[in-house]
Amino acid sequence: MVRADVVDPRVPAPGEILGVEQGTAKAIGEPVELTMRAGTEVVVTGTEYGPVEQSRAQEAGDR
Repeated sequence: MVRADVVDPRVPAPGEILGVEQGTAKAIGEPVELTMRAGTEVVVTGTEYGPVEQSRAQEAGDR
């Protein structure tokens, strides 16, 4: 078992995780199961949600 911390400003799609599993399994010749806990800060409004970084950039542009 291998554990790694993953930091990314977005949450990957399940298909991306599957692609990593399949690509790694092919490379090493062993089955691979990847589980990623995504801890992100999200800004939620009445019409959308997005990363905090995007909200901060928009606010900085408004100044």
